[in-house]
Formats: sequence, structure tokens, C-alpha cells
Amino acid sequence: MKIVRSQPSTDLRSEVKRRFSEFNLSSRPSKGRIYPEDLRELVREAIKQGMEPSALHQLTGLSRSAIHSWTKVGQKSKKPRRLEVTGPSPLAVKTPSAFIRFPSGISIELPDIGTLTCDLLTALSKAEVANVASR
Repeated sequence: MKIVRSQPSTDLRSEVKRRFSEFNLSSRPSKGRIYPEDLRELVREAIKQGMEPSALHQLTGLSRSAIHSWTKVGQKSKKPRRLEVTGPSPLAVKTPSAFIRFPSGISIELPDIGTLTCDLLTALSKAEVANVASR
């Protein structure tokens, strides 16, 4: 099944072409140059309105990987999943323990459930959220 996108308006195509032409004239072409945020936003808008990345590549001279990464930057990051605290671990002996599984796949077993405090959960959650956000 092929997904058919609607064609972006010719006004948008001409705007993209004009703005990138102006930018290319005002700065020296080089690998790895930094594009202004308004041009990045224009590319995101063109993709959102149905322009194909290959058409943008031909129109602007941008690399396909730059177009792809710019469209990813515009997306909202995922909300961190909730922290799951389960009851005793399968390896528990006679004292109740806590087994914590993070969404990233890391698991921590606390041998004594009495050591599980609100402060510890808060600290672990902040570290996990930072870990998920850095991906």
C-alpha cells in the first residue's frame, strides 16, 4: 500500500526556494554549516504540508539526513513512563524486599522494603527521566 501525500502549494515551494537561495548567497557553502531556526521551521512546515524529503533535497540542496533530523527535532519528545514498583522479588528470602523496574530496562532490588523512601524514589525517578530525555 502506497501512502499518497497531498501536494504542497506552489507558494510554499517558491518560498522555500527563495529563502534558501538568499541564504546560500549570503553564506559560503560548506559542509556542516549552521542553518537559522526559521529555515529549519520552514522545512518542517513543508514536510508537514506534504512535500517529499527528496523534493526538498533537490530544491534546497540540503542533505536528506539534515531534513530527517530537522523533522525529528520538531516532534515532541515522549513523556517518561511511570516508575513501576513491584512487590517482593522472586529471589526474596524471609524479609520483604522491593524490586524496581525502570522503563529503560534497568532493575534495582532493595533487600529491605524499609529502605524504600519517598526521597529515594524521587532521586531514582529524576535520574531515570534524565536518562530517557538524553536519548
